[in-house]
Amino acid sequence: MKRYKYVKAPPEYPGTCYSWGNRVLEHHLVWWKNTGHVVWGDEVVHHKNRDTRDNAFDNLQLTTRGAHTSFHHPCKRLLMSCAFCKKSFYLREKVFKWKKSHGQRLFFCCKLHSALAWGRTHQKESPIRHGKLVTYDYHKCRCSKCRKAKARAAQKYRRKLKTGSWSNGTTSLLQGENSGSIPEGSTKDF
Repeated sequence: MKRYKYVKAPPEYPGTCYSWGNRVLEHHLVWWKNTGHVVWGDEVVHHKNRDTRDNAFDNLQLTTRGAHTSFHHPCKRLLMSCAFCKKSFYLREKVFKWKKSHGQRLFFCCKLHSALAWGRTHQKESPIRHGKLVTYDYHKCRCSKCRKAKARAAQKYRRKLKTGSWSNGTTSLLQGENSGSIPEGSTKDF
């Protein structure tokens, strides 16, 4: 691969110059001269014909760092079908090859469906009912029904904590009563 070409920056160039001789990348300078825009931060000037020494303006294109990386290193994705819900999803080819080499034969669109299929949760036979605390693990889902159920459960917990409706004395300890003292009539063995 050919290296990028450095040139001496003119005094009016507002971009970053390298300390050794006030140098700048030639394709950054060409881009600035033609557009008036300085390349900053997450921006990258891409060479369309992949020749890094060809710095003609027609050969340059401004893009983000992520898009530039995915252009030069495309990630192959395979269209799969979830073994639990039969929904289509994409899986990276590298991940598929690794899982297959380690003995996996069934593929799932999410961790919850994997757990349900292998019987790692209590609701494997029952259908998923979002927002119902008894039949569905709403902590893992981000749909509106499950978020509301989670908020209701937290509100109920705070209400119990505030009113002290637990019978085992947990609230009295939380509120500071009997803080470290031994109740009268009881003994403590050391």
